[in-house]
Amino acid sequence: AARDERGVVTTLTDPFDERAIRPKVKTKLTKLARLAASRPLFPLLLVVHHATGDTDKTLRKQRANALIQWLKQHGAKNIEMVDVGQALPRVAPAKSNANKNRRVELVFVAP
Repeated sequence: AARDERGVVTTLTDPFDERAIRPKVKTKLTKLARLAASRPLFPLLLVVHHATGDTDKTLRKQRANALIQWLKQHGAKNIEMVDVGQALPRVAPAKSNANKNRRVELVFVAP
């Protein structure tokens, strides 16, 4: 985790196997949901980033909703989501490394 102007940020890189949340990501999400539940004054913001080839809007929405549902099922309550698409790439969006841009930031927003 790191701190920036938004709050405390944890980044999950490439968290999906097609439509399903990767098992190792589920473990992290469960811990983060429990932390969010224990800190209800800190809203949880999901910032969803996509890779160059991620053009299926329905799939992108299903993935974001899967994350929100998992977090809620494990105790998180105050969750907001922002889909920034490809606007903030980590690396140049060449096809060979496009997956590096696919990530979700979970931000515990400072009150």
